[in-house]
Amino acid sequence: MQRAGALVDVMDALPSALRDRGHEVSVALPFYREIRENRAFKKKDTGITVEVQLGDLWRARQAVRR
Repeated sequence: MQRAGALVDVMDALPSALRDRGHEVSVALPFYREIRENRAFKKKDTGITVEVQLGDLWRARQAVRR
């Protein structure tokens, strides 16, 4: 991810710190084109489906793990 400020720093550091303490951690964020097309991003199927409401429509989206 490109550096966008403190939020990206926290999204990177906090899950790692929690995993080091034995927690299972996942971070959910939209699968923007910048992420999809980033070759450094390695995705894995989590088996989790998340429903998201967009206006009056509900869409099911599959969650992936980096």
